[in-house]
Amino acid sequence: MRPLGRNVALHFPVDGVAVQLDKKPTLAEAQQLVEGYVELINFTLDGVRAQALVNEDGLLKRMPPNMAASLLVGRSLVGPVIVLTGTRRWK
Repeated sequence: MRPLGRNVALHFPVDGVAVQLDKKPTLAEAQQLVEGYVELINFTLDGVRAQALVNEDGLLKRMPPNMAASLLVGRSLVGPVIVLTGTRRWK
C-alpha cells in the first residue's frame, strides 16, 4: 500500500479507481459523494493523520463493500468513501 500524501483529498467509488479531488469537500459535496449523511472516521497510516468520510447509513442501506478504501483505512467500509489528510481534513 502506497503511503498517503500530506495534503490529499481522494474519492473512492465502490466500483472504480480512486480520484483525487481539487479541494477539501464541503459538507454538501461530501454528502453527494458518499450518497447520504456523512460519518467521519479518524485513522493514521504510516504516521499520517487522516480521515475517512463514509455514509453513516451505509450498512443499513446494504451498500457494497469498498475494498480499496477498507485496505487503506484498516477496517471494513461500505459505499463510496472520501479520504482526507493534512489541510484537507475537516476540523
